[in-house]
Parts: sequence; structure tokens; C-alpha cells
Amino acid sequence: MSVVTYSKKTDGGTKLSDHFKVSEFACRDGTDAILIDSRLPGILEDIRESCGGKPVTVNSGYRTPAHNAKVGGAPDSFHMKGQAADITIAGVNTEAICWAAEAALKKRGIPGGIGRYIGQNFVHVDTRATRTRFQQDKSGQSTYPVAGWDNATEQKMPTIRRGASGAPVNTLQKALGGLTVDGLFGTKTEAAVLAFQRGKGLAVDGIVGPKTWAVLGV
Repeated sequence: MSVVTYSKKTDGGTKLSDHFKVSEFACRDGTDAILIDSRLPGILEDIRESCGGKPVTVNSGYRTPAHNAKVGGAPDSFHMKGQAADITIAGVNTEAICWAAEAALKKRGIPGGIGRYIGQNFVHVDTRATRTRFQQDKSGQSTYPVAGWDNATEQKMPTIRRGASGAPVNTLQKALGGLTVDGLFGTKTEAAVLAFQRGKGLAVDGIVGPKTWAVLGV
């Protein structure tokens, strides 16, 4: 891990990756110094790609201890270490962003943290060394609520069908082959699923559940 300290004044326009620059991670209190884990922009690029190339907005990147306390951040927040970003993607729901984040961290071999903030509609992603998944709502923090996924296990693909979107659909489209990988489970993807299920002797229902994922080798 390498956390780099930048200056908002002199480095703000510096590109960290194809779609992210230093100023996007600046503390909202106007502090000049910006701490950024060098791995974080790449993770966000992967999330962007998984979500159909839609722009990722960094709502909160680096935070000074004072600003972190002001906004009610955790006392040991990874934002203060330059290792976290709270993000949104217009037109993409938080569940899909979380799946994209899971795939991005797994791809890079980073346990990391992912948090879904219910009611505030953003996702927290960080590069911590221990695997942590949570949701935050008015009642507090609890295990991340996606079927087949908990803090002790690796990612399991969700059951999806026509109308689904995001990283799991991308994975499906790549596995099926011959489809535009856009993360949208529409009529063409459904037709490909039906044909695959028919050819493999599976239940021909267009629903991609555990058995279909297994035969796809995912």
C-alpha cells in the first residue's frame, strides 16, 4: 500500500487515472493537503467499468480528523488515512454499486471494506486489510444484506433476471459470450440465457440462479 500526500493547490488537476483527478478526493473543509491510497483510483475505475462506464462521483474522499469528527465519521475512519471514498453513480442503485465494488476488490486482491448507506443512497469503499461488509441505516450498523453474502464468505453471485443491472449482469454477459457487455439484463441477454439453459438441460426460465451460474462456471 502507498498513500501519497498531494496539494490541492498545486496538484488538484493531476490525473490519477483515466477518469479521476486529485481534487476529487479533497477534504470538504478546504484543507490543501490530500491523502490518497494509490490503489483507490484503480478500484473506482473498475467499479465505473462494471456499471456500464457511467461516471463515479466521489462524495467524500480524504478527511482531516477535524472534518471527520464534524460529519460524524467513525473515530478510526479510513477517510482520514486517504484509504476510502464514498461514491454515487447516477442511474445505478446502491446494491449494484456494492456488487461492482466487491468484484473490483476481489480482482485486485484487496479484502477492503464496503458499506451501503440506506436512505442516503451512497456506497463506502475502502482499502483496509481486513474484509468488512456492512449497511448503515437509522438503526445503526449490521451485516451487509445481500442474499448469499456475509462477512465470512467470498462473493456468491445473486439470482438475477430481466430488468437487473450492474456488475453481476456484466459477469453474465461475458460468460455467455456474443453479447454487448453493458450491465443491462434486457431482451437480448434474456434470450441468450434461455438458449443456454435449453442447451444445457436446465430449467428454461430466464432466471440466472445458483444452478445456471454453476454451469456457466462462475
